[in-house]
Amino acid sequence: MAGLLGHKGKEREIAARFARLPIQSIDYGILEKERRLLVLPADFGWADVGHWRAVKEILSDDDRQNVVRGEHVGIESSGNLLYSLSGKLIATAGIRDLVVIETEDAILVCPKERAQDVKRLVGELQKDSRYERFL
Repeated sequence: MAGLLGHKGKEREIAARFARLPIQSIDYGILEKERRLLVLPADFGWADVGHWRAVKEILSDDDRQNVVRGEHVGIESSGNLLYSLSGKLIATAGIRDLVVIETEDAILVCPKERAQDVKRLVGELQKDSRYERFL
């Protein structure tokens, strides 16, 4: 795959190959196996963007505001991450601290504190061949 990076027109092939890679954390997949590893001290901010709640926290300046990508109309809604990848309007009324992710194929809705459960949802999808197109 490395030979494809940086070449125009190869985005689909890269995406297809990337989708076939096993899901594995970098510490287990690389760092624990590397014997010649150099570590340098550094002082910079770090956030583990392992789930959508972390994305909300990184993008939001104020916990009471919504972080929105795409079109949104809302009343009395705050603290939400609202993400429309297809451009569909997300309308909210009276919701707080939710993650709403809309793509062409699926919609994810969950409380921010349960955003880490997306990994479990992917596991459920992988068990059922009816959902192969979502993976």
